[in-house]
Order: sequence, then C-alpha cells, then structure tokens
Amino acid sequence: MRLFWIVCLLWPVYVPAQDNPYTDPPDTEAEYRRQYAWRVQQEYLFGVYIPRDLYDAFRVLDEKISARSKQKLLSVDEETAWRKLFFSFGRWMMVNWAFYEGSRFENYLRKLGLGHPDDMVRFMIVTYHRHLSGKPLQVKELVAELAEARRKAWLERVLQGEVLHEEVIRKGDTLRVDTIEGSGHR
Repeated sequence: MRLFWIVCLLWPVYVPAQDNPYTDPPDTEAEYRRQYAWRVQQEYLFGVYIPRDLYDAFRVLDEKISARSKQKLLSVDEETAWRKLFFSFGRWMMVNWAFYEGSRFENYLRKLGLGHPDDMVRFMIVTYHRHLSGKPLQVKELVAELAEARRKAWLERVLQGEVLHEEVIRKGDTLRVDTIEGSGHR
C-alpha cells in the first residue's frame, strides 16, 4: 500500500505533458476563465483520468484502493476517517482531480453546492466511506452541513477581526467600497 501512495504522489512528475494549451498560470481574469472552461471539458488532465460524477469517482477509487485498505477505512467511523485521511488521501484527490485549478469533477462538485476544495475533499472521503459501508450517501444533507460549517467559520473570523479603519458617512454621501481582488468577499 505504501508503494501505491508513493507512485500516486510521484506519478504527476513523470507523466509527460498532454496537449495542454494552458501550461502557464493565467495573467488575467479572462485568461483564467478560458483555462477553466477548457479544463472542465477534459476527461484527462496531465495523464490523470478525471471522474465525471460521484459514482464514477467511486469506481475509480474502488479500482485504485486495495481490499485491505478499504477494510482499514471501514474500521473507523466517517468522522475519524476524513480527519485521518484529509492530508494524505484527501490531498491526492485535491491535486490529481484538480480541485483548485478546476476539472470536470471539481465543476460537478461545485454544482452540488461545494465551493471550497477542502469541503470537496471532506465530502468525498465521507461519501466514499458511506459507499463502502452500504449506507445512504445523503448528499444534499452533507453538502448543506459543509456549507453551514464553512459559513460559520467565515462569520467567526469576521467577528473576531480587527477594525482597521472606520468612517462616519453623512446622510446623502456616496459610499464606494473597494475589495481585495480575488478575495471573494465584498
């Protein structure tokens, strides 16, 4: 099993580059959108098969993971499973299935309502555990739970934040708010 993970981690280094017209990071928002649109249409990215949906991902994982490893996964509850596997198995999914850069599977998960790669990893580990256990996946409920946890964490950070500058605006004045580009918060 250790050899499997070593190969998984080193494989992207040895796989020859595919015909990717986007080898450099984007310089503009428009270029990012073009690259993303291309990536979400690809069945393979850099020699790695990208699942089309949840059940295709389960099929890929079932093929890659040994029976012994599946039994070890089932020997713990789903909470323990995702916490223990997040920085190993989870990172493998995040990197190989391009949760940050974008892929057809990342796009599928985003359409389910998962907006952050960490939530996508947790979702995948929990649902795969449920799949192996023969339990109902409860996709909608899990997505809602992860979204609420993400919202609460963001709100907690905001409420604990330090006010850097405060102004009083007179009634009738126009207020212009600038945001940090790419922050996602306004």
